[in-house]
Amino acid sequence: HAGRGRLQLGGFEFADAVMLLSQDTAGAMSSGAFSGVIGGEVLRRFDVALAPALGYLALTPNSHFAQPFEFDMSGLALRAEPPDYRAVQVAGVRPQSPAAEAGLQPGDEIVMLDERPAGMLGLDAIRHLFLSAGRQYHLAVRRAADKLAMMLVTRRAV
Repeated sequence: HAGRGRLQLGGFEFADAVMLLSQDTAGAMSSGAFSGVIGGEVLRRFDVALAPALGYLALTPNSHFAQPFEFDMSGLALRAEPPDYRAVQVAGVRPQSPAAEAGLQPGDEIVMLDERPAGMLGLDAIRHLFLSAGRQYHLAVRRAADKLAMMLVTRRAV
């Protein structure tokens, strides 16, 4: 489940953080040993010094600290495929999302995005593009032996 809310981390507070809360009843994300997982979207806002052997973690706000939190607006979970990690494959599609409405399916490979090779853009750049609402993207997709043209229009999910 994705939503927005207040996040306090040490002496730092974010009023409108995007959070993914697991509803898993089995597996690692169902553990009662922790309340959540802090990912890159939170940590990129800090310069991080970590000394695990000493139990030390220091967070110093950086230039990203005050930026608003955003969440993927495409509905796609993407992964880069070996050997060169340039093939961008759809790992998952959120139901009722722009990606689902466009007809994307797990296993599809995004070959082109707005006439630019997806492999040249890279996974991080593509994910960043999908953080803006109301953007229209023309995708060339490979599904098994078929090449498909799709249009994806991003919108805010949370």
